[in-house]
Amino acid sequence: MRLKARAYVNLALEVIPLAQSAGDLRAWWDGERERRDEYGLTDSQTETLIEACKEHVRSLGEQIRE
Repeated sequence: MRLKARAYVNLALEVIPLAQSAGDLRAWWDGERERRDEYGLTDSQTETLIEACKEHVRSLGEQIRE
């Protein structure tokens, strides 16, 4: 399971920058919830993805919603 989680995180880190808006990113994040649960991401892995999403939203010039 750990290998799948690690692979998922690596793939997600490649996909996140492809989002063209914060809304696109939120839709992707919500749509991937089951898969993140299925792969058993650790809190640290989840936080890595959250921070990558926040960084990308900032790079798009949009506000972060907490």
